[in-house]
Amino acid sequence: MSGVSSSTEERVALLALLLEASTLFDDLGWWEPVGGSREALLLAVRGEAGLSSSEIARVRAWAARWSLVGSGLRALHRRGGTLSDPPEALSRSAWRILAFPERVLSDLDRRTLRSLHRTLYGHDPAFEVEPLLPLASVSASR
Repeated sequence: MSGVSSSTEERVALLALLLEASTLFDDLGWWEPVGGSREALLLAVRGEAGLSSSEIARVRAWAARWSLVGSGLRALHRRGGTLSDPPEALSRSAWRILAFPERVLSDLDRRTLRSLHRTLYGHDPAFEVEPLLPLASVSASR
């Protein structure tokens, strides 16, 4: 699908992917790797740019992984991303979930995310900061 011109069929497929990844984009659009992917996809839908098959596969894998993350952890990333200076732990957490699901967060990152939750919501999280999900089973493009 690379190249500037694309068929209506390709554009419809890209629009479907945009909808499929809407939760990912809503929650992590503040983070450059995800925000950049959203912008590239929008340009491709409008026919102003193209996307490679590996870029499409990456967005699809990221959307599938993100859909497995619990709503509390997704909300923390979404709201934390609205801060003027989001903690680096949010980016590391998102990256580990999307690109390296078999790796766990450091104790420092988990403490930082719990602290951020307390700051934003006024109480400890009612969810485990570390996503205990079968994320590694979702195939990925890295």
